[in-house]
Amino acid sequence: MRRYDLVIVGGGTAGLVAAFGAAGVGARVALVERARTGGDCLWIGCVPSKSLLAAAELAQRIRTADRVGSARTSRRSTSRRSWLTCAARRRGSPRTTRPSACVAPASRSSRARGA
Repeated sequence: MRRYDLVIVGGGTAGLVAAFGAAGVGARVALVERARTGGDCLWIGCVPSKSLLAAAELAQRIRTADRVGSARTSRRSTSRRSWLTCAARRRGSPRTTRPSACVAPASRSSRARGA
């Protein structure tokens, strides 16, 4: 029969923290969990909810970007850079052909200095 210094029932957030903490100071620890470690918070509660909220917030920011000066541009536009083109270029997508697609145009003052 194995002997443990500490037996923890429940591998939720608190149980995992307690097990890692006790093992960190040299205790022999047994962690007993009926289902998946991490508990409700990790699998169906806090973490998935926060991920969903973050994704919804990002989608809303993209939809309303024109209100803060980030106007949407068409892919055929030559006067303004397209953020979709820049993102594709960073991923190495062959959809972009212009090498300067992600480079901001130089300001007038830097052109005058020869930079």
